[in-house]
Amino acid sequence: MLKRNTFSKKEAGDFFNAHFINVAIDMEKGDGPALAEKFEVDAYPTLIIADKNGNILTYTKGYMNAVELVEFGKYGLNKFQP
Repeated sequence: MLKRNTFSKKEAGDFFNAHFINVAIDMEKGDGPALAEKFEVDAYPTLIIADKNGNILTYTKGYMNAVELVEFGKYGLNKFQP
């Protein structure tokens, strides 16, 4: 639902595409289970904003609308240290 209903909204897609490298992973297949364990993912959807070294800067769990998603992204950008 998040991918279909939220990321597809122009404002959310434009914001995230301009500021992040976006990756969607099925945590139940392929590399997903190992990544779920590494990042302690225990609910779906979980959105993680990480730095280039894979350190989690912030995360959120659960569905959100486009406005909430952009606000989460802005919060995540503020977590990056120069």
